[in-house]
Amino acid sequence: MTILPFNLLSSLFRQLIGKPINCTYDNNKEQIIWQSLQSLHNVGPSHIIMSSISAAKIGGKETMLQMYASSKNSDNQYQTFRIDFPYLTGCFTGTGDSFSALTLAWFHREKNLIVS
Repeated sequence: MTILPFNLLSSLFRQLIGKPINCTYDNNKEQIIWQSLQSLHNVGPSHIIMSSISAAKIGGKETMLQMYASSKNSDNQYQTFRIDFPYLTGCFTGTGDSFSALTLAWFHREKNLIVS
């Protein structure tokens, strides 16, 4: 499982997928995320989570964050989902590490990204 705790538009993400991130469908910014996750699947990982994406950056509410997840099975089919959650102001040191550890633990136990 791969958990990506960085910004979708970061240069590191572009380096991982090996191409610029471009939208091909009516400038739909959410479509960019799904296309980028599929591109990253093509590099190797079968399970990907992108956490803490500002909903406002893709046309949503400023008070919300989003998490995107995708699994690719052996038949090259994708199982995807998005979770919206409220943005809380403040400094929460270690929450990303806790999120990663708990998600990996549950994934190891359940072998299913959605259940995790």
